[in-house]
Amino acid sequence: MLDGIALLPLVTETSSAGRELAIGVIVHRLPVGMAIWWVVRPQFGTPLALAIFGLVILTTILGYRIGEDALASSAPVLALFHA
Repeated sequence: MLDGIALLPLVTETSSAGRELAIGVIVHRLPVGMAIWWVVRPQFGTPLALAIFGLVILTTILGYRIGEDALASSAPVLALFHA
């Protein structure tokens, strides 16, 4: 979900490094996807690997959709997480 929050226009426009953060989030998703595929698919099969991809996609979208509320209500918690 935090990756979705990082993609918010609010985050990318107010921070000088916001665009770079968004690009970094997107680029970092590629090796995560490859790791899921290489680790999960051989052990548990294609259906579970695709289900995990779906879960990752849904949580990223959820973070993007509810991200402004999450930033407003838990900014100190997010700051500690990032630290």
